[in-house]
Amino acid sequence: MQAALLYLAAGRRTTLSNLAKAAREDKKALARLLQFDLNSARGRQVVEKNAYHLLRHRAYLSAAALFLLPDPPQLTLCLDVLVRHMKDPLLALLVARLVESGLHPDLGGDERGGAVRVGRCTP
Repeated sequence: MQAALLYLAAGRRTTLSNLAKAAREDKKALARLLQFDLNSARGRQVVEKNAYHLLRHRAYLSAAALFLLPDPPQLTLCLDVLVRHMKDPLLALLVARLVESGLHPDLGGDERGGAVRVGRCTP
């Protein structure tokens, strides 16, 4: 669950789903969440409820990752958790850049919502 935030921010939901399915039997909670239709109101409600449950138990990184699960992601809630609870504005900036570049291909992400392309800097 620790790496889930970066996988989701980079738009690699299928990779994360495959990793979650391959996890040990007692660690399959993420795989069960990924089975929901995250575009429906019911799926969004289930994910949001679990995210707030994790916040109450101070699992801030996991809660921030769950806020990125629905489509479109709840980026403001995720960033709020990272900045206010984890006190990590640099991680929040990284997540915001990854998510925004994946949502808008003209900002540097590829068509699949992948990682940001970085060009060479010539003097």
